Amino acid sequence: MIGYYLHHQGEGHRRRGLAVARELRHHVTGLGSGPVPEAWPGDWVRLERDDDPGVTDPGAADTTAHGTLHWVPRHHPGLLARHRQLVDWLARTRPALLVVDVSVEVCLVARLCGVPVVVAAMPGDRLDRPHRTAYDLAEALLAPWPPGAHPDAGWPQEWREKVWEVGGISALPVGSPAPDRAPHLDQGDVDDRGSGRRVLLLWGRGGADLDPGAVREAQAATPGWRWTVRGGGAPASPDLLAELAEADVVVCHAGQNAVADVALTRRPAVVLGQPRPHQEQEATVRALERLSLAATATGWPAAELWPGLLGRALELGGQGWSAWGGDGAARAAALLDDLADRLCPAPGPDATPGADEEEAPLAVLTLAHGRHDHLRGQVAGLAVGEQQPDLHVVVAMDDPQVRAVAEQAWAAAGHGQEPATRLVVVDLPADPLGLPLARARNLAAATAREQGARQLVFLDVDCIPGPGTVASYARELASPQTRSAGHPAVLCGDVAYLPPLPEGKESWAGPADLARLAQVGRHRPDRVFLPDGRRMEEPDLRQFWSLSFALSTDDFEAAGGFCEDYVGYGGEDTDFAQVVGSRGGSLTWVGGATAYHQHHESSMPPVGHLEAVVRNAGVFADRWGWWPMEGWLTAFRERGLAAPDPSGRWRVLS
Repeated sequence: MIGYYLHHQGEGHRRRGLAVARELRHHVTGLGSGPVPEAWPGDWVRLERDDDPGVTDPGAADTTAHGTLHWVPRHHPGLLARHRQLVDWLARTRPALLVVDVSVEVCLVARLCGVPVVVAAMPGDRLDRPHRTAYDLAEALLAPWPPGAHPDAGWPQEWREKVWEVGGISALPVGSPAPDRAPHLDQGDVDDRGSGRRVLLLWGRGGADLDPGAVREAQAATPGWRWTVRGGGAPASPDLLAELAEADVVVCHAGQNAVADVALTRRPAVVLGQPRPHQEQEATVRALERLSLAATATGWPAAELWPGLLGRALELGGQGWSAWGGDGAARAAALLDDLADRLCPAPGPDATPGADEEEAPLAVLTLAHGRHDHLRGQVAGLAVGEQQPDLHVVVAMDDPQVRAVAEQAWAAAGHGQEPATRLVVVDLPADPLGLPLARARNLAAATAREQGARQLVFLDVDCIPGPGTVASYARELASPQTRSAGHPAVLCGDVAYLPPLPEGKESWAGPADLARLAQVGRHRPDRVFLPDGRRMEEPDLRQFWSLSFALSTDDFEAAGGFCEDYVGYGGEDTDFAQVVGSRGGSLTWVGGATAYHQHHESSMPPVGHLEAVVRNAGVFADRWGWWPMEGWLTAFRERGLAAPDPSGRWRVLS
C-alpha cells in the first residue's frame, strides 16, 4: 500500500496528487488536513490542523526550530495531535512508502518511523536547511517538469541522481478529444466585444486574487479579444477542458498545475510568475522562456504590454508544449508502483487473516421498545438487501409484543419461504431509571456470539438498511484495511433521514417504498457521506453515533462492550467511542452502508429525557473528566431546567 500526503494550501497539491493516485496499481491512502478530494480512489485520513489554534507570535513559538524546520510551533496541540495520528496510521498500515506533497515535517516523522519517503519536488530555491533535510532523506524526488527544465536550480549531484522528471502532471483527462470551437459566454466574461480571438484567464487559489481594475485595463488595451476570467475571485470554470480548447490564448500564473493543464491541451499561453515562497514561479517562468514554450512575465504586466504578450503567444503557438507534457501522472504512478514493489515490508507474524474471514457469520443487532412499524420496515429492508444477515438479534426492552412483531415481519418478508436470516428475540426487563440501552447492546452482542456470529452490525430500530448496507459492512470488516487498522476497529455508515409517511401509510415496508428510499432520504450536511467502496478515518471520536455501526465480535469484547452505568438516554455511545480510542482503536467511515432513519416526533433538546441526559453526563464526566452533550446541557440551562452547581456538576433544577 502507498500513502499519499497532500498539503491543504490551495488546490495544486490535491489536484496533482489525485491525478497520480488514479493511476496507481497499489492501494492508496490519502492523508491531509483538508476534506477528501472529490473522486479520490482510496481511503482518506483527515489529519488535525497544525495551524489551529493560530500562532500569534511565530518568533516566541520558535516555529522553525532555530531554522531547521518549516513549521513546528512549541507546544502546539494541533501539531502534536496531527503527528500522533500520522504515527498511529504508519504503525497500523505499514505502507510500502509515503509520497509527501509537501511537508518537511511529515517527511521526517515518516522516515523516523522507518517508512521510505518520496518527496514531491518543487522548482525554485530549495537549498535551505529544511528542504535539504527532506530531499536528502528521500528515496526519490518526484518532479512535475520535463528533464533538464531547471539546470539553474543548483541541486547537488545526489539529488540529480534520484530525481524523477516525469513531465507536467495535469488532473485533466488525458487523451480527451478537444470540443468543437464555439462561442462561450457566461458570467465570467469580462467583455464581449469582438467575435474573433479569445483569452482565457486562469488563476488559482493559493495566492492573492486578481485585481479587477488591472484586468479591465488589459482588456481595454486589447480590442478584438474577448476575455473570460476563471478563479482569482471569479467563478471557477464549469468545464475547464472545453474552455481551454476554445481559447486562442491562455493567460495563467506559473503554478505547476496551471502550466501542466495548458501543456496537456497545447494552447498558446502567456505565463505570469507570481510571488511565492522560494521563488518557485519565477523559476518556472525562466524554464518556459528558455524552452520558448510561452510568452512570459513576472507579476501583472502593464496594460500597454498586453498586445505584445498576446501576439508573442500566438507566434509561439501551442505545439511546443509537447516538450513539457501534461500527462506525467501515469509515468509517476509507474515509478511509485515499482518502488513500492521493491520496498514493500515483509508480512508480520500476525498479518495473515483468519480462514474464511470474508464468509464470517454476520448478525444485525436491534434494540426495540415500541416503534413496531419501524421494526417492520427494518426487517423488510434486511430481507431484500444484496446480502442478508445470517442472524437478526432483537432485544425487546420491556415490550412483550416485540417478539410477535419481529416473527410476523420476517414471515411476511419470506412470502411463505423460510428466510435466509435466523431471528433470535431476547427479552430484557426495564430498569427503574429508564431503558437499559447499554445493557441491551451488550446482551445483543453476547447472544450473537453465542449463536456463532463473528461480525456485528448494530442498527437502530428506526433505521431501514439500504440495499448494500449489510454487504458493505461485511466487505469492509473483512478488508485488509480494517485488519491493519487500530483495534478495536469500528466502522460507521451514513444515515439519511426519511420524511414523515404519507397519509394513510403505516410503514416503509412495501417494495415500492423501499425502492424510493435513496430518492427521498436526506443526508445531514454535518455528517460524512462517502461513495460506495470509499473509507475515511475519523480522528474525532465524538463523531461516533450508534444508529448504525459495525465491528467484529472480538473487537466488541476488546472494547469491553458498553458501560452499563449508563441507563436511559444519552452518553453511552460517546463513552464507548472514548473506550475504543483509549485502547488504541479506530473509527472509520465507510461508503455504501447508508441506512434510512424513519421519521418520528422528537424535541431538541430532548426535554423528555432531561433527567437521564443530566445523570448520564455526570457518569461520563466522572469517567473521562469532561462533560459531553454540551449543546443539550446548555439548552437545558437556557430553559431553566438544569444548571451546574458550585462544584461544576450539572443538576436538574426542581
